[in-house]
Amino acid sequence: MKLSLIENLKQHNNETKESDLLDLPITPFGDFKLKWLQLIERFDNVNDLIVELQNLYPVELPQSTVDKPFARSKIIYKHKFLTEQIIYWLKKSADELSTILYILDYQRNNSIFPEELEIDCIGHFINKPHSFHELLSEHKDYLKVLNDVANAYKHSILNSDDHYRQGAKEPIVFALQYPTNRNNNTTHSYKLALEDILLGYISFLEDVKELIKTFVITN
Repeated sequence: MKLSLIENLKQHNNETKESDLLDLPITPFGDFKLKWLQLIERFDNVNDLIVELQNLYPVELPQSTVDKPFARSKIIYKHKFLTEQIIYWLKKSADELSTILYILDYQRNNSIFPEELEIDCIGHFINKPHSFHELLSEHKDYLKVLNDVANAYKHSILNSDDHYRQGAKEPIVFALQYPTNRNNNTTHSYKLALEDILLGYISFLEDVKELIKTFVITN
């Protein structure tokens, strides 16, 4: 079992070169060239987490949690801890990429930078209209799932009920939540292969990178 790595911006463990950077502007919201550098280095560290998780598989699952449940709990939680970190950094980076796109697009259309951010996360990116919406429409469903899972990890008190669920041959992302944490709602349960999440992210990141390049060329 080999998981895909996020290598759209730079090959994993290669030294960062000047050619890896994009000539992005300094804005009222920061130096975007430095933001791009931070994203490059972040994905390198995310790839470290992916490799660490990959090396824990395959695993032998117990017939039941009654068999040394606390010993198994430690092993299972190691997998969940790494998976949750990967999801967190993917979602945070998608939030930042959405914000960068909004700011650059606003500046190109209005010749000034926005005073406030109408889009600063993928939740806004999905639900608010913007001029590059159609260009990234194929990723909308994927981004909604990533957003929902990340929010379940962050906000759902119910999520610990999925503690003993684990993939045997590959990492599986499990998440459980009540929408808006109201227990009168039907629970939402997620079971997704981490590899599918990574492949979806690689596709999204490639399209975002190419779109951001058009702003660099234009400006």
